[in-house]
Amino acid sequence: MYSRRENSLRTRLALRLAGLALAIGMPATGAAQAENPSVAPEAPPAPPSHLVRELLEHDAKQALALERSKSKTAFAGSPLGAPPPAATAPADAEQAAQASASPPKQLLVRLIAIVGVGGRLAAHLQVDNRQAVYLNGKAAPVTGAGQGMRLLEISPPCATFLSQAEETLTYCLDERAL
Repeated sequence: MYSRRENSLRTRLALRLAGLALAIGMPATGAAQAENPSVAPEAPPAPPSHLVRELLEHDAKQALALERSKSKTAFAGSPLGAPPPAATAPADAEQAAQASASPPKQLLVRLIAIVGVGGRLAAHLQVDNRQAVYLNGKAAPVTGAGQGMRLLEISPPCATFLSQAEETLTYCLDERAL
């Protein structure tokens, strides 16, 4: 049997040999790492902002032209499409008077949101695809075009407005709330 001392000598010798093998092998792996760095290369610089803006504008123009061409083809092919403006001109003065006396176009109004806490509420109203923001206690819109709508009251989930025709109109977030 081996004595304890011999065992520890063997262990120390084995550790020294392992350390020596590692020391000899390290410079080789270090050189290989220097040739192939593990750090990611730098990203290319961002293009100038005016180029990005030009590309976005170009893309928007193409999309707009595509939508216009779609609407023209849909309008031309529709059996319910209105004839050109020249064909809709009234034939005599009586028809012209009737056309001018027709009721004004109905506004498409929708309450989009009511935000805020307590008495500091704001109502977001959409009038014919134009959005206006009204603050509670202020009749005129804070931002956007109100198109003649004046705020009377905000009481969630509804808001009450006064139109140009002096009509009191209430719009709600949930149509079932009326």
